[in-house]
Amino acid sequence: MSNKYSAEFKEQAVKRVLAGESATKVARDLGNNANSLYTWKSRYTEHPKLPFVGSGHLRDEDAEICRIHEEYRHVYGSRKMTQELNDLLNKLVNHKREERIMRENGIHSKITKKYKATTNSWHNP
Repeated sequence: MSNKYSAEFKEQAVKRVLAGESATKVARDLGNNANSLYTWKSRYTEHPKLPFVGSGHLRDEDAEICRIHEEYRHVYGSRKMTQELNDLLNKLVNHKREERIMRENGIHSKITKKYKATTNSWHNP
């Protein structure tokens, strides 16, 4: 069973690690797993202003994916979406990360099937 920790709790734990305390000691003191603490640390160093998003809040890249999806009428799949993001944001976004973001936010492209005739209308009576 996973525990849910507040953003303040995570931030305080990460700041203790960044101050020089051992990650395993901090994790043991808090009753948490050291791997979780390392994950929190990497997220904090990557996005210091908004490290722990959740509860419906989106990062800039995630919001941009939703905007592009709406703009192109739900037609773009993950590959075209990745190309569009790379062009707009001027930084490389991995297609696997982009697929995960789409999946987490429930974004799916429309799939249109080609028309196929199922009966032969030129048959002899």
